[in-house]
Amino acid sequence: MIDRMKAYRALMKQRPDWFASSDEDGLGLVLDEAEIERARESLAENYAEYGEDGTTLGVIFDSPYYTILRDVVKRPDGSYGGYIRVFNAPDRPEGVWILPTIGEDIVLTREFRHPVRGWRWQIPRGFCDVGETGEQAARRELQEELNAQAVAIKELGTIEPDTGSLGARPRLYHVEIETFEASGLDDEAISEARRFSPTDLKALISQGDLVDGPALAALGLYSALR
Repeated sequence: MIDRMKAYRALMKQRPDWFASSDEDGLGLVLDEAEIERARESLAENYAEYGEDGTTLGVIFDSPYYTILRDVVKRPDGSYGGYIRVFNAPDRPEGVWILPTIGEDIVLTREFRHPVRGWRWQIPRGFCDVGETGEQAARRELQEELNAQAVAIKELGTIEPDTGSLGARPRLYHVEIETFEASGLDDEAISEARRFSPTDLKALISQGDLVDGPALAALGLYSALR
């Protein structure tokens, strides 16, 4: 079993950027070990009424892809909270999102997403491999999911998908392509890829058939920067 606090302290040294804190923060990050232990007592009592073990702190899950932390924070009123944060694994570069276009049309894939247990229209996206640049990752994901080559590629910026729990900041790339086909059906459960005109895309959104957060965020940033 993982020693949660030992792993937490090791992570503080490996990724100090994850633990930046100042007196001006709305939620102060408690890093002093003695104070964490004092907070543990009040957290145990406060969270008991919700049927939760408030003493579970530190690194609560670790894998080659994701790391989940439960930090102790001090609220503005001085009380303590145990807050969850989810990151890409500490040695894994930020992921990439890709918005493929052909002229004015947007190309989307339809993929089965396990967390929501359903098929979703979405944009290609994925992790960067260690040592891989964002552009290299975007080109690789484009090939893997659409069997397409980029005619032109441009980084549009970074997006924070869910500031309530995720520490990730994937980079968004706009990629112009000429041809495509759905690929990755065997290992990624991608059933099809389709080209949507602006009118068709608007209908897809208004009918509630495009609800994928990365796709909607990418479309918003792309539209704002045009």
